[in-house]
Amino acid sequence: MRKPPPPPRGSAPEIRDHRRVDLHVEITLESESNFYAGVSNNVSEGGVFVATLAAPPVGARVTLSLGLPGTGRFALAGVVRWVREDDVCHGALPGCGIQWLELPSAARIAIEHFVRSRDTELYEVG
Repeated sequence: MRKPPPPPRGSAPEIRDHRRVDLHVEITLESESNFYAGVSNNVSEGGVFVATLAAPPVGARVTLSLGLPGTGRFALAGVVRWVREDDVCHGALPGCGIQWLELPSAARIAIEHFVRSRDTELYEVG
């Protein structure tokens, strides 16, 4: 088991309501005035991280097209909760975290099934 790197100094520990799993598929985002393209990095029942060099601003409501293996594509509504700029020294991908808004039941069920059917990495805590 690998131990995760410590959080940066002065940052709070990461707290999540939903388990994330890797998902690498093309995603398109549309805001009220722009179109964005990116690749998902991970997905959860709460949202998705989209790796993109040009991210919508925090608070922007977006419509995104998400395809899960074996389910087809879903048009989903979300809101940008955070944006990460390019972080070359830590190797983190630039992009944005999007929280789902009003998931249609078919999409919710597909995402729940996808997340629960995947293994996540286990980290040693201590």
